[in-house]
Amino acid sequence: MYSVRLSNIRLDVTVHPTDGLTSMIVGDTMNEGTIGTCSNLPQPPNRQGFSYLGVPRAADMNGAYVMTSQALPTNAPKTAFTVTLTPSGNTLASTVRWVRTDQTAPLDWTVTTPTPITLTRRTCEVGKTYCLGGTNQGMLYQCVDGTQMTRTKLCTPGCTPTEPPRTPHIDEACN
Repeated sequence: MYSVRLSNIRLDVTVHPTDGLTSMIVGDTMNEGTIGTCSNLPQPPNRQGFSYLGVPRAADMNGAYVMTSQALPTNAPKTAFTVTLTPSGNTLASTVRWVRTDQTAPLDWTVTTPTPITLTRRTCEVGKTYCLGGTNQGMLYQCVDGTQMTRTKLCTPGCTPTEPPRTPHIDEACN
């Protein structure tokens, strides 16, 4: 009776060379539409955010990181998010799964990426500040030694984008 499409997906992942996965912030836009005749109107597009801000996590025995992230309370509809990250050389392949949790059939849904998404490794400049997560929710990090970053601040409303936008985000601040 309705469809769900996730767009504008962004994954920011921080992996320490020896400690493993230290943080992850994910954002997406949930787009709902009706199919045929449905008595309910679709929800308007909604930007969703998910984060893992816990202790560093080592890879499992297969070398993968399997993470369940905490959803922002403003996410609509309520959605659980799980990702499996598999290192391959200088990249991480990610398989992502979203599950609607505030409804039962037929209004619940599960969306998965059809194939793994390759995340590109980026190095940081010593002493620079980086925002991971973007304008929906973010964290400020300080680059320690060119490969390690330490979190300095959680930015619940997100980070202020630079002008012009840079990749990766550099010298940004919380909104």
